[in-house]
Amino acid sequence: MIRSFGGFFFLLSHELRLAFRTRKDGQRGARMALLALLGLMLLGVGWTVAKLLAQFEPSLTPPVLLAMSAAILFVSTLMIGHALIAATDAVYTRGDLDLLLSSPFSPWTVMTVRALAIAVQVATTYVVMISGVLISLAILGAWKWLAIGPALIGLALLMTGGGLVIAMALFATIGPRATRVTAQVIGALVGASIFLAFQSQQLVARENRADVMRDLFDRVASIDMPASSPLFLPARAFLGDPQALTIWTGGAALFFALAAFWFSRRFTSDAAAVLALGPKRRAFTARTKAIRGGVMISLMRKEWRLIARDPVLLSQILLQLIYMAPLVFILVRSSGDGEMHAGMFGLMAGAITAISASLGASLAWITVSAEDAPDLVAAAPVERRVIERGKLLAAAAPVVLLAGVAAIAIARIDPFAGLWTILGATAAAVSAGYVGIWHQEQGARKDFRRRPRASWTAQLGQSFVAIGWAGAAGLAAGGLAPIAIIPGVIALGILLALGESRRKPA
Repeated sequence: MIRSFGGFFFLLSHELRLAFRTRKDGQRGARMALLALLGLMLLGVGWTVAKLLAQFEPSLTPPVLLAMSAAILFVSTLMIGHALIAATDAVYTRGDLDLLLSSPFSPWTVMTVRALAIAVQVATTYVVMISGVLISLAILGAWKWLAIGPALIGLALLMTGGGLVIAMALFATIGPRATRVTAQVIGALVGASIFLAFQSQQLVARENRADVMRDLFDRVASIDMPASSPLFLPARAFLGDPQALTIWTGGAALFFALAAFWFSRRFTSDAAAVLALGPKRRAFTARTKAIRGGVMISLMRKEWRLIARDPVLLSQILLQLIYMAPLVFILVRSSGDGEMHAGMFGLMAGAITAISASLGASLAWITVSAEDAPDLVAAAPVERRVIERGKLLAAAAPVVLLAGVAAIAIARIDPFAGLWTILGATAAAVSAGYVGIWHQEQGARKDFRRRPRASWTAQLGQSFVAIGWAGAAGLAAGGLAPIAIIPGVIALGILLALGESRRKPA
């Protein structure tokens, strides 16, 4: 019954297989080698951490509990964002609900299994990350520290339940279409907020950071809360308190079961609204104009409009700009007190160039590989190179424009550093676009976060190209322009090699 068709566990295994399916079979060997290397790295790091932990017994004193509570809060924030995104993917993106709800399964069973699969997805990432530590702790005999494993699974169940509740609350409040967009954006911003929180120190002058951190620690240490406080229950569970661990895992499992039940019942009653969702079709009106500006401009306008019409896709792309926020903090603070120096210019130019390469690669995949009508484009009375050039410009132009804003801000302090920044960003974005054209893998826009990749050699080459341009821009902006020629030539050489290795059109 467990593995027979129609069984609960069969459906669960099917959900997990879909959740963790990433690449095609032709790349299985490379994937297995990469996983083996990752496993060895996790074991190596885990052994080092475990040896350090094994020297101490878990302490249930208030300072230790406060530190553990902060770590739990950090992980739980990431988990609930992951759960919220996974919940909306499972409901709105997969497109198989009509098939599943018309199957012999009851709708409650279908959605319960899907909720459980989401919990497994959320837990797996973090359990794998600490697996090396747990294995090493078991070898060293530090049994109390092993409570981190079940406590982490309990946290995953709790946060998954919270994600399901938030998703259904949004569904009831703003409707299914708006929920899909809002939940995806919230989930993505949750992860970005953690990054920004860690980078907030950039707003404080370097000489004042030690005083600020000391004041922060003093405030935390002054919190008068007994170790037996219910607020410390999760921390005590993670630190091996048997009673707290039992209450924590049992309560988390109960909350998840109730959330999954409500999610299933609520969704079953509103399934028709979700199944009725479909892409909006714009009716022909008198406002529809003929092609203006020629083929190139029309292609660029078409690509930009398609991206702008998909808020989820747009948010996933623009989220990469969050990584530029610390650079903005540094620039604003340093420009005000005259602290900028050549090394800092080099760091900023290199970082902006690397981010431009990432953005350019993302937009190139959308404009080239995620083309909604590739057959129609191929049959158009336009040369292939013209179409590719238009898509390349559509992908690179927004990146260069955004990088130009940062370059102008840098140029107000050092014109040459600003010039090298925009040159590096342009080279990186255009190079990423060319690689996306030469080594394209067909996909769909909705699969942007799990988009099919090119061969591992093309990916590795593209990474080295981005690193080369970032190094060249950083060295040049830092006052070492002659040395910058070396990484620039290397990046250009790898780019030309990738061009020669592309699939030739039939």
